[in-house]
Amino acid sequence: MFSLVGAVLWYAVVYISKWQLGIVALGVGMLAGYGVKLGSGNKQSLNLQIISGVIAFISVIVGEYLILNHYLVDYLISQDELTKFEFLRFFPVLTSVFYSIKDDALKLIFWGIAVYTAFTFAKPFKLKKID
Repeated sequence: MFSLVGAVLWYAVVYISKWQLGIVALGVGMLAGYGVKLGSGNKQSLNLQIISGVIAFISVIVGEYLILNHYLVDYLISQDELTKFEFLRFFPVLTSVFYSIKDDALKLIFWGIAVYTAFTFAKPFKLKKID
């Protein structure tokens, strides 16, 4: 659930500001990590870190889909190809997201920030031994 909020947050910030912001990537990662941590009963382990990172990546990808879908639908409506808003097929739009990386490599940094933040959020605590 938290990852869905993260995806919508990613979309909303880009839609409103017309910018992708690194601070939002931190938020998406924290939401994914917190959701996994909460869902596991506040446990922390390497497996949960990996799950958190994967969920954060999926959240960012869904957010990118929502962003590109919005702009594609706006364009198709302006060209009289569509008459109303609708969600386009997921995988063709997703393919366009990955092709767009060559024009905007900063996306990879933001995706990495989200994944790393989620990964570290579920990191187990290591207590230092006191002599």
